[in-house]
Amino acid sequence: MRLHHPLWTHVPAVLLVAITVTAFWRAWPLPDPAPVHFGGNGLPDRWGSSWEMPIIISFVSLAAIGISLAVDETWARSEQHKRFNWFSLADELLVAFLTVTSLQYIATLEDQPHIVRVDWWQMFGFVMVGAIAATVLEIARPHRLAASVPDPKDTNKPVGQIRIPPMAGKKWAYWESQNPRYTRWLFPLFGAGLLVLGISSWGDNPWAPPLAILMGATVLLTCSGGFRTTVTPSRLTVRGGLIGIPLLKLKVEDLTEVGVHSFSPLADFGGYGIRRNREMMAFFLQGNSGVRLTTAQGKTYLLGSDQPERLAAVLSATKHTTSDSR
Repeated sequence: MRLHHPLWTHVPAVLLVAITVTAFWRAWPLPDPAPVHFGGNGLPDRWGSSWEMPIIISFVSLAAIGISLAVDETWARSEQHKRFNWFSLADELLVAFLTVTSLQYIATLEDQPHIVRVDWWQMFGFVMVGAIAATVLEIARPHRLAASVPDPKDTNKPVGQIRIPPMAGKKWAYWESQNPRYTRWLFPLFGAGLLVLGISSWGDNPWAPPLAILMGATVLLTCSGGFRTTVTPSRLTVRGGLIGIPLLKLKVEDLTEVGVHSFSPLADFGGYGIRRNREMMAFFLQGNSGVRLTTAQGKTYLLGSDQPERLAAVLSATKHTTSDSR
């Protein structure tokens, strides 16, 4: 599979991880047991294995790079024209912070007593160098237009016509959903895990178990199940979660413009879900194409859809049929 966001943009973060690993290797063996947590006074308040800090810092650093790889590739695949990806700096900033933390932790172990002292100038220097290097590489990266991304000039494509015959006295509805894997599996598993954690630890703490149960139930009921869009002769409704929370209700007769609109989830809205930018409010969980709606009140909405042309055509036809019947 060809990557649209080149791997060499992550070289600064990888070099910082190499500095961390080298520093621990040169300082080995560490005291065993070693201080692994420090209180507000700078003194150790918990001791553990000498492997604990190297493993934790290395794992978090590599995880940050892995997450950044996925986010940057998602950004690059959905951008219609090249825009600076601020998310690409995240792994360098975090890994630089962890690298300095490692160096200062090793210095603390070499002192007696073990009192942690934060060198803010060293921290600032590493973070700035990492951020500058990541910025330069992000500016230098080439733009590769994904085959699935429409022409950037064609952001409001005309909608094909669907004839909806008048059905006086009868009801009909068009229904579709956007329910990707993470809303089908990840959120339910996470919510169920919180419920199990809260129930199994009941009585150990006065507030933590009830909070875990409340959070688990909230995740299961509101974050699972995706978004569901329904169109009837008079109304457009968007609902979310397993319990179908109403997120948006519009009268079809109030729609003044309906069109297919391509967008970049990260660049335009900073993520997925219920989003808002300066132009519109959006509801989407995946993809980079949806239906843009403008109402008579001057409000603009974007509905994510796995079949945006069909949804837009249904709305357009319903609007014309409603207008003709008046």
